[in-house]
Amino acid sequence: MQKIMLSAAFVLLLFSMTVSPSWAVPVNTNIEILNGGSGSGFRYSVIHSANCSSTPLCMSGSYLYGTPLTGSLNGDFDITGPLSLRNIRGTLNAPQGNIQFTGGFLNTSGEGGLTSGELQYSFLSGNLQGETGTFYFLASQHCCAGGPFGGPNHLTASGFTLWGNNWDIMANSGLSSRQAVLDAGFTPLGIDIVGVNYTATPEPSSMLLLGSGLAGLFYWRKKQVHQVE
Repeated sequence: MQKIMLSAAFVLLLFSMTVSPSWAVPVNTNIEILNGGSGSGFRYSVIHSANCSSTPLCMSGSYLYGTPLTGSLNGDFDITGPLSLRNIRGTLNAPQGNIQFTGGFLNTSGEGGLTSGELQYSFLSGNLQGETGTFYFLASQHCCAGGPFGGPNHLTASGFTLWGNNWDIMANSGLSSRQAVLDAGFTPLGIDIVGVNYTATPEPSSMLLLGSGLAGLFYWRKKQVHQVE
């Protein structure tokens, strides 16, 4: 009987450490933000004012949050089909203040990692404290082949490179231009951001199974000690 209990506990422990994480699709993942780099006119990771108004994607302006913009984000990374990141959240820090990302997604088109998506943001401190909005990214608007992972806008299995503005030229949000952002009482902004070093985080179910396996081994060991005494 004791051998059966030991075998069951060992199998449960082994199962929790190996098999069960493969069930977790998509996988909850931490993403480190890379700062202080540049490539072919693309500098990351920063948030800047968007002063020009002649083009749909407006990237010129002074850096408002960045140099360095540091921290990490968390999201659900799905590799079962075209790569995607969902439920992107986290707080990034800069000398000028902190910005919190409260949700968002990235979807690849399946062609070389080109990606579209959005990030909802809220400034927690600094000269933009209290402002909220959404940064938009379009696969049709990419640039700078010298940037990481194929340049903006790309999502790969190793990292992502993004640039976008807080207005949606597809007009899905109503803020379809720089002027629309101004009319709504917000600051026109652009973002250049690179994410690297994906690290999977343990799923609660995996931790529960791991704990169950360890508890089983502890119970068996404790019973053995009592029998010896």
